[in-house]
Amino acid sequence: MAAAAYSPRKYHVKGLIELTYQNYTEQSTTPGRTSKTEWNTFEQRYRLGLEGFIYNPKLFIYSANVSYYLGKTQNSGDAWRNKAVNYDLSASFLQSRPVSVDIFALKVNSTIEGIAKEPYDIASLYYGARLRFTKKKYPSVRLEYTHWGYTIERTSGERIPYEEFYGGESPFITFRERRKIEIDRYNIFINGALKSIGTTYNLSGNISVYSNNLSKDISVDSNPVTGYTGKYFFMNTYTILKKDNIFSTSFRYNDIDSTKLLSLITRLNLSPIGRFHHNYAYEYLASETYKEKIDAQTFSTNLLYRFSKKIYANLHLRYTLSKRDGTTEDSYEINTGLNYGRLIKQFDFSSGYQFSLHKDTRRAELKYMSHKLSFGLTRRVKVGKIYSEYVFTYRTIDYTLNAQALEQESLPLQETDIDNLLNAQALEQEGLISQKTNDTEHRFKVGINGKGPGRTYWTGEAEVRILDASELHDGAWRTVWIGGEQQFAQKIRHYTFRGDIGYNITRKGTAYFKMSYTTGKTNSLDVNSYIYEIGFRYKILRDLNATASWMEKWWSRQWWIGKTYLQKERNDIKIREYKLELNYRLRRVTLTFRYHVYKTEMEPNSYENRRFYLQMSRSF
Repeated sequence: MAAAAYSPRKYHVKGLIELTYQNYTEQSTTPGRTSKTEWNTFEQRYRLGLEGFIYNPKLFIYSANVSYYLGKTQNSGDAWRNKAVNYDLSASFLQSRPVSVDIFALKVNSTIEGIAKEPYDIASLYYGARLRFTKKKYPSVRLEYTHWGYTIERTSGERIPYEEFYGGESPFITFRERRKIEIDRYNIFINGALKSIGTTYNLSGNISVYSNNLSKDISVDSNPVTGYTGKYFFMNTYTILKKDNIFSTSFRYNDIDSTKLLSLITRLNLSPIGRFHHNYAYEYLASETYKEKIDAQTFSTNLLYRFSKKIYANLHLRYTLSKRDGTTEDSYEINTGLNYGRLIKQFDFSSGYQFSLHKDTRRAELKYMSHKLSFGLTRRVKVGKIYSEYVFTYRTIDYTLNAQALEQESLPLQETDIDNLLNAQALEQEGLISQKTNDTEHRFKVGINGKGPGRTYWTGEAEVRILDASELHDGAWRTVWIGGEQQFAQKIRHYTFRGDIGYNITRKGTAYFKMSYTTGKTNSLDVNSYIYEIGFRYKILRDLNATASWMEKWWSRQWWIGKTYLQKERNDIKIREYKLELNYRLRRVTLTFRYHVYKTEMEPNSYENRRFYLQMSRSF
């Protein structure tokens, strides 16, 4: 009787031949100048491997591979070649037994050569061993050792100081440099359970030894540049106290070079008391770097009371006691809301109110408050589902910058794109030390999701956004979020229309069309934008799949008024993108073709890149 198709073979030779060609063209045009760059790359990959077992697959299995890579890249002004040889070996002893051992190793030798360039020689070595203990009624344990070494040899140079050379100008000398990085890591993993108290636990830890060596003469041993030991420990537990009461903990400790971190998180999820749901959490964090020292404790809770299936109230509280280098930086967060829903005739009605209050004193005193009121209606009809939604939001932001902390740390202001705005005096001159803003936003949306006729599916939606914000200093911290985009606008009147339609071509593919158009005003200026995309996915033959898409975006020049770029005017921008991909498989031969074009036009400038990709692979 023939062996089953899935039964392991005593030995099996396998391999791969892969040829890849890539062409990348980039062109940019500005007034009076056009630049074009083109890259051509041809890659060859060959792999030969042997895998199998000795005597019995439960005793010893192995896998060995040798692969060769050769890549050539050429552009208009340069050319280089990259070649590499990989050796990969792995073996397992007694893999299915309570005690098993794995060994593994990977060695890579590569060279990069170029025109008028000295070659780079790179060698990488990774190896290790793994010891496993897995037996019922006992914790599973895994002990592991790994070593990773990386060596690079290259030609470098330096200029001799003038004091050491009195014959004239300081000469520039070259030498063959070697840099070697090594990491030795010792790991332990333990998973188990204490059934007597209903607890499962996971432990992991490692000790890592890092070294970085540099030598300007490869004929002698390298000199240590840096070296340190890193320690890491992690433990979490999961305990079922009674019924649905669950207590979990997570502990983490890091000590790597100049960074130390200790974290403890505990969570208590209690079973509902009637209609009342509740859980509680405590977090402790202590971290230390060469820049700062932080010590923080956080208490939080989530409460929910359900009056009925569609009527419930919720409350989230979070308070943090924190100190940064001895300076108090406490913060709190309150989120509460009430949700109400019911069926009114044939309409599903939903409504909700959310209140948020935040205060944060990390490097700045930030106070944030928002009120959000929403109403929604949905109804199923013959062709699909119609829906509508209205959302009213009122927000206030009051902050005072800790300019001294910003100046000491030279941190970028993430809320703006202003560079080097970190000097305390400059902040005061610009009136940015303290600021207060508020905004009111109305959003109304109506749409329909439908199906038919036949295999067609489609959606249509219209949305109105009306926003008014208080006037602030021109430039920074006038933050308004519109549809996921940050804008510095005071007055917005946007009207958006969206739609898409798709058609399932039997079981072989799908064709679709998507579009979105926005018009209106931002800060009393007319704005317009649109986006559309056409595409299809289709199985032309049994083993030939095709994917294609065409996308175009356009924004009028006034659209950029009020954006974080802080630019007063920009020209119209149009982006076009085309993609085509074909995949063909004939037995063990695979052919892949990709073509991608990306164009950007902003008069009088333009940018375009084209990518061509062709690959043939054959496995055996």
